[in-house]
Amino acid sequence: MFASRLRPTDALKAIGTSAVVAGIAADATSRSIAFVLVGGGAIAVAAGAVIVRLRRRLDGDGFGALVELTFAAVLAATVAARSIVG
Repeated sequence: MFASRLRPTDALKAIGTSAVVAGIAADATSRSIAFVLVGGGAIAVAAGAVIVRLRRRLDGDGFGALVELTFAAVLAATVAARSIVG
């Protein structure tokens, strides 16, 4: 039911909100936080596109996979940022 009511503009609003949060976090702390959020978010968007393409829809299982892949992407971006920044 949720996926049937989800529109592309809703996804764009979520991405925009994430970008604003990344900007606020970067301003409040450091640029490495922004790198982590933007890098993880970009990977998540790509993973979401792949999930929708392969499953031909976005359902509960797809959302669950997207949550886990996003978490893994943010962790990987954190490790990358830490190794770059030190």
